Amino acid sequence: MKLCMTITGAGLAFSAWQQRSHDNATKENEQAQAQRELEADREEREQIRLEQIERDEYWKRREQIYQLLGSKNPGLRLGAVALLAELADSAAHSALLNKNEKQQLQRHIIDTLCLQVRHEGLCNSSEGTEEEHAGIQKAIIEIISSRIRKPQRNSPLANWTKELIEITDSKILTPIRWKHITTEAIFNFQGTTFLESFVIIDSTIRWIEWDTSLFIKSLIIKSITRQTIIGTRTIPTQAKEALFTKVTFKLPETLNRFEMRMNPTSIGYQISVNSYTFTHRSCSCSNAAQCTCANSVSQVPIVINFLKTDKALSPHATHGTLQIKNCQTQDITVNSQSTDPQILLQNNTISGQLNIKLGAIDTHRRIDSIRYVISGLLTIRDNQISTNSTHYPIRLFTFPNNDFSRFLKFDNNTTFIPSHPYYQYPLHITKVDEASCSYHFEYSIPQPSGNTHVVSWTDGDQTTT
Repeated sequence: MKLCMTITGAGLAFSAWQQRSHDNATKENEQAQAQRELEADREEREQIRLEQIERDEYWKRREQIYQLLGSKNPGLRLGAVALLAELADSAAHSALLNKNEKQQLQRHIIDTLCLQVRHEGLCNSSEGTEEEHAGIQKAIIEIISSRIRKPQRNSPLANWTKELIEITDSKILTPIRWKHITTEAIFNFQGTTFLESFVIIDSTIRWIEWDTSLFIKSLIIKSITRQTIIGTRTIPTQAKEALFTKVTFKLPETLNRFEMRMNPTSIGYQISVNSYTFTHRSCSCSNAAQCTCANSVSQVPIVINFLKTDKALSPHATHGTLQIKNCQTQDITVNSQSTDPQILLQNNTISGQLNIKLGAIDTHRRIDSIRYVISGLLTIRDNQISTNSTHYPIRLFTFPNNDFSRFLKFDNNTTFIPSHPYYQYPLHITKVDEASCSYHFEYSIPQPSGNTHVVSWTDGDQTTT
């Protein structure tokens, strides 16, 4: 009995010890968990504190830089521009700022730089010489140019390759030269005047808005070692000299034609488009949310509108020269209310139709109230234009009929059937008589039987359909 009681007591003691050990372990685990949670909370609060400090520091630095940008000292403004670039780069690689904060800060910096470009273009003499203003603009444009490029791996620079760059209603005092740039950035240059040259070579740029830009010197866009591709809805036409050589212009899917609006300007214009391609992706949409786009691109028609010069409103405005050469395109339509411009269409392959509409085609005014002084010339030379059973290669519409006889010149053009493009048939074009602007068009196609199929038509003379 005594032995049994001893054994029972020992068992109860062991059980009590085991329970105390379990309770102690549980308590220690709870204490450790509480300590870990406390440490995690402390670390989180410290992280938030550091983020807030860094966030406040970024915005504080930005405000300080803003104050420097308002200085009348050009050296301080130039230094502020460099500090903004450094701020953009450091913020882009910050481990403490979140994605939205980074994007917001980058947007503020880009907008600030663009506004500073506009401010420097005002050339306020109390804030420096024109050369100093141009130097600050040059620094800003170089900062933007280096960050819009598709970034290299581990690049220390901020990534602006998909940003909107708005330099509108400004005056650019410094030359711009972009070479080997590939970017998804969107540029808005509407209303901006470029006093020096603007050159783009061997580059791919997602989108440029520039149809209301003015180029006082030269605009040169070309391909040398690789294809230059520009997304745009039209090319700028207010340019003292503009050269586009071997360039592909990409239209948005919503546009089905490329329109060039030629306005008379005080500086005139001289525009040469050589070996270009105008394309867009073909898309079909069942509704606003469901669109299917083909991978391939297709050529689009070109419409060139020459607006009439109103000497009463713009006594010094005039048209200049437009040359389109060595290009492959669909239809070309030339609408001219003016006989001032010098227009040359040469050695182009037109897979559709060439339409020429001269004068006040849609007017209801009396013929004898409209007269044109012929100072320009529209030359159609060495072009290959398609034909088929549904359309003639060239259509001519004129109104009134007696003012354009000296404005038109046709020389050595041919037509071809799209299914056999290597066979070219000369287009014979003659005036019907000297008193009108009617032209007789004719071409001949040899038949396997040995006969000749002759196609002829007459256009001009107040034709409106």
